[in-house]
Amino acid sequence: MRLTTTQKNIINLIEKEPILADSDRLLYIAYLKFEGYEINENAILEGTHFETIRRNRQILSEQGFIKSRKRTKELRDRKEIKVRNEVLTQSKMFNIPRY
Repeated sequence: MRLTTTQKNIINLIEKEPILADSDRLLYIAYLKFEGYEINENAILEGTHFETIRRNRQILSEQGFIKSRKRTKELRDRKEIKVRNEVLTQSKMFNIPRY
């Protein structure tokens, strides 16, 4: 996979501050600062769009270029199990067939 400039920048930022891999909001703020913006309305309107940063971080994560911290992964896994159990419970409660 050939990396875009945005993706290379995201990787560099996360290598310097690994916590950025766990929060799209923090990554977005760091990216705007990297682009030279002070964090204000103009930065949000003129800088790289939040969704561009989020999607690129997600792609890089899925491709194995960046990894979330172990603690964050554990919390996400627990949350996924909880949601899955809730969905299963509700589907049984309302007789929703599983496909």
